Amino acid sequence: MKSHFADEERLRGRRENSGEKRLGTNTYLGSLTSKTKRDFGEKTLGKRRENLGNLADEERLRERRETSRTS
Repeated sequence: MKSHFADEERLRGRRENSGEKRLGTNTYLGSLTSKTKRDFGEKTLGKRRENLGNLADEERLRERRETSRTS
């Protein structure tokens, strides 16, 4: 019959091993997420700049219309 302490050591070893695997997986997934965020951010930033450019154009057109109405 195994002693209580031997069983505890076996379980502790399993916990430690499973923790190591989890850390590696989390780091790997974290780096993928960061890269994905960077890629997505670059695309989003480009679209945002386009939208801001369009809004600025619309604002200029609106100002021109208002000045032409008052003239």
